[in-house]
This record gives sequence, structure tokens and C-alpha cells, in this order.
Amino acid sequence: MYYSFTIAMCYQTSDVSVESVAMRRMTLFHSILSFILVAVVIGLVVNIISNLI
Repeated sequence: MYYSFTIAMCYQTSDVSVESVAMRRMTLFHSILSFILVAVVIGLVVNIISNLI
């Protein structure tokens, strides 16, 4: 839980070392998924705010 939260918020592994290839792939996938989710949320917020103005 801590590892996935750190990747989602900071896009880095912080104090956890990633040693296996499978874990690196999962980390990359999780980072990309988190980035896309944040981009979509920011886009929706900007769209809603621009429609209100």
C-alpha cells in the first residue's frame, strides 16, 4: 500500500528498491496509469471551471 501510494503521488520509488524485472514493469505500469488518471482529473476540473465562467 505504501509503495503504490508513493508511486501515485510522487512518481518515484522513494526509499523502496525495485530489484526484479517484473516489479519494474509493474512500477512503470502503475506510474503511467497514475499519470493518466491525474491528467484526466485535471482536464475535467479545467473543463468544469471554464464552463462555469
